[in-house]
Amino acid sequence: MIAAVGAIVIGATGAYFSDTEVSSGNTFTAGTLDLNINEDNIAVLMFSESNLTPNSSGSEEVNLENVGNLDGFLDISFLNLVNDDVSCNDPESDVDTTCGSGEVGELADNLDILAYLDENDNDVYNAGTDVLVYEGKAVNIAGEQLSDQALDGDDIKNFRLEWSIDTTVGNIIQSDNTSFDVEFELAQTAGQ
Repeated sequence: MIAAVGAIVIGATGAYFSDTEVSSGNTFTAGTLDLNINEDNIAVLMFSESNLTPNSSGSEEVNLENVGNLDGFLDISFLNLVNDDVSCNDPESDVDTTCGSGEVGELADNLDILAYLDENDNDVYNAGTDVLVYEGKAVNIAGEQLSDQALDGDDIKNFRLEWSIDTTVGNIIQSDNTSFDVEFELAQTAGQ
C-alpha cells in the first residue's frame, strides 16, 4: 500500500508537456470623424451680398468633406434669423408705415431661398437627384434642417444656396437687412 501511495505521489508531481506563446503589442486606435468646409476646419462665411434690388439673384456653394476615416451622418440647420428694417428713406416710407431702425424689415419676406446638396455637381437643382434642404422665403428658414444625410469617410458633398428677389418687389425692401446662420454637423450615428 505504501508503494501504491508512493507511485501516485510520484505520478502527481511528474512533469507534463507545455508551451507558452505571447501576443505582444496589442493596441486600440480610435477612428476619426472630421468635417471640413472648403478644405478648411474653421467657420466659413458663405455669402455676404449687398445692394440687393428687385430682380437680384445669386448663389454660393461650399464643399463639405468628411476628412476622417469613419462614415458619418450630416445634419444641416438654419439658425439665428435677423430681419431688420435698418433705416427709412422717402421712397420706403411711402409704402411702409413701420420702417426705421429697430423695426422688422421686409427683405426676408421677399427673399427666395433654395438650398440643396448638388449631388451631380452641375449647379442646377435637379428634383429626384439632388437633396433638397430648404425652398421658400428667408423669413421661414430658421429652424429648418436636413438630418442624417450619409457622408462617408473621405467623401465630399456640395452644398449650394441660391437666392433671388422677384421683379415685383418694390421700395418696401430698401435698406432692409436679413441674415441667418447655416450650421453643418457631422455625427457618427443617425439621429445623434
